[in-house]
Formats: sequence, structure tokens, C-alpha cells
Amino acid sequence: GGKLSDIAPTMLSLMGMEIPQEMTGKPLFIVE
Repeated sequence: GGKLSDIAPTMLSLMGMEIPQEMTGKPLFIVE
């Protein structure tokens, strides 16, 4: 199950952007 804090890292991952270290959430799925 995901958390609200996972939404921003997921969106950044989908856009191909780096996830800042300050973000505590994790992407909800892996983009290859």
C-alpha cells in the first residue's frame, strides 16, 4: 500500500526526474 508521501516521488519518476534525498516517500512502481 502506498502513502500520500509516495505521490510526488512517483510523479517525478514517471517524468524521468531525479528524486531529491529530502523526500521520504518511495515511487509506487518502478519505471524502466
